[in-house]
Amino acid sequence: MKVYRLLFILQLLSSCFSRERNIIINTDFPGGNVIVDQIAGDTVILRPDNRDSEKPWFYWYFEVESSHEKEVVFKFKQKDVITVFGPGVSLDQGKSWNWLFEFPSDQNYFEFTFPDGKNITRFSMGMPYLQSDL
Repeated sequence: MKVYRLLFILQLLSSCFSRERNIIINTDFPGGNVIVDQIAGDTVILRPDNRDSEKPWFYWYFEVESSHEKEVVFKFKQKDVITVFGPGVSLDQGKSWNWLFEFPSDQNYFEFTFPDGKNITRFSMGMPYLQSDL
């Protein structure tokens, strides 16, 4: 199970974050895949999990649990892992998806403002198609 709670707890202690600024990143669901390398303020540095491949991998898919309104920047260490319309975003745990960007871009990061109130938002390099979609 890859729940990156420890990183956020350490970040809370070291940066004196208030509780309402806390988010939880999770990949413990079908298709989930990302490695969180660093959390610096409101910026999360991450990369796809290559798992058993020695070559760089483009696929990533994770969810963020948030309780309070907050803008977070998700920055990838490698290029060419975000599509031209940004990540796919799902507000209903992967049942429906929309692209984040309105216009094409070649950046390796994206920003997202989480709404107030407890919610789970999923982000993916595309529109995931898993066994449950068959």
